[in-house]
Amino acid sequence: MSFSYIIILSFAIVDVQSKLVMAISVSLDNNSVVGATHCLMNLVEDHVDFCRKYGVEIKPEAWPSGNRVNAMRVDRGSEYMSNEFARICRENSINLIPTPARTASRKGTVEKQFSLFGTIWKDILAEYGLISKLHDSNHHEKAVLDYYGVMKICI
Repeated sequence: MSFSYIIILSFAIVDVQSKLVMAISVSLDNNSVVGATHCLMNLVEDHVDFCRKYGVEIKPEAWPSGNRVNAMRVDRGSEYMSNEFARICRENSINLIPTPARTASRKGTVEKQFSLFGTIWKDILAEYGLISKLHDSNHHEKAVLDYYGVMKICI
């Protein structure tokens, strides 16, 4: 029996002032312009319908839809530094503001959000085969999430 390991990256757009998660995306591609672009598209999607696709019911006021951003502070990941992503931002009048290299402190809101996500995910994923460093871990037998399941957890 062989096993495949897949890196799943979550993308989130978080409003700096309100700390509201405005949009999310999940990608199976490492440093994916596609994943980042899907996150931008999620900004304008109807979030009630979006959540319903993944079996989650929300009220419209729980996650406002149709948001617009004027500026985005991003790290220097290849997905954000690409010509393609820069073009998409230009075409949508989004000012792209890359943080200086090795300065996570300049992205405090996002770093805090991902830390929070990590804490929440750890508990949830324990039921789905989270890889642990325990020698007797049976995560291979319990790993059961697909893209749909990951997106549902993100929501």
